[in-house]
Amino acid sequence: MTELKNGLLNFKEIELSDIDTLTNIFENSGHMGSDASFATMYLWGKKYGTTAAVKDGFVIKLFGEEDNKRYSYPCGKGDIKSVIEDIKADSMEKFGEFSGLYMLTEENVEELKRLYPGEFTYEEMDGSADYIYLRTDLAELPGKKYHAKRNHISKFKRLYPNYRFEKLGKETFDDALTVAAKWCAINGCAGSGGESLGAEYCAINRAFYNFDILGMFGGVLYVDDEPVAMTAASRINDKVCDVNFEKALAFDGAYAMINNCFAQTYTEYELLNREEDMGIDGLRKAKLSYYPERILTRYAAIPKE
Repeated sequence: MTELKNGLLNFKEIELSDIDTLTNIFENSGHMGSDASFATMYLWGKKYGTTAAVKDGFVIKLFGEEDNKRYSYPCGKGDIKSVIEDIKADSMEKFGEFSGLYMLTEENVEELKRLYPGEFTYEEMDGSADYIYLRTDLAELPGKKYHAKRNHISKFKRLYPNYRFEKLGKETFDDALTVAAKWCAINGCAGSGGESLGAEYCAINRAFYNFDILGMFGGVLYVDDEPVAMTAASRINDKVCDVNFEKALAFDGAYAMINNCFAQTYTEYELLNREEDMGIDGLRKAKLSYYPERILTRYAAIPKE
């Protein structure tokens, strides 16, 4: 990726050819957010109008609608203040103003306060926090707090004794897509909220088409040879993976079961990032019910007038 062009940050659409450059920066940064997964950026870039630029060892993203573009907080290692100054200059030249930085973690907020004391106000970005779990918690469901989850799985095994979990790959893509298509049809891809649901189905298709290049993995849950749930994930770094997609049909306990099977299967990761709740109360409640190790809250840094 070209770093600068005519004095401006050169933002471009995310392409597969960018994978090595961006992945190396993300992994060296130690960032645990789903936005530090190249696969996530690639699969959702067009949906959210995301472009990216590389400058001095940092990735900067520009995202949002054409009339409301936002700059992400730089992700990487090095002289971050110099890169932030480049963002300010780029924003002034492109848009005539600098409206702030977005998707900051708590650590980013503290860093920005040290670098620019009193210059910004900080607002929590509702629905953008990532929920990060210990893989062993989701695999073993230990202690009283997971009693209900263990009951869901026991009920699933009792109701559907002829179940199995298969790793996701070329031989199971069609079955995973069947689950996603049925889920989409049931939940109204052509109706209310259908644009987002339809975009997700397209993203799953795109993920499978580029599965090996993106380094993705996951699984399909079967009952009597019928696919009833699917999940697909991607690497963030050697410690954390991002669970990009998880869908289940109306089989009692199927979500709990595929979550558990996934955590038991991919033991190389210590932490599982199960992404944000999008501000949906039911989704937030479901994510909290698994007792995250950390909720990676996100903030916007808005310049004071």
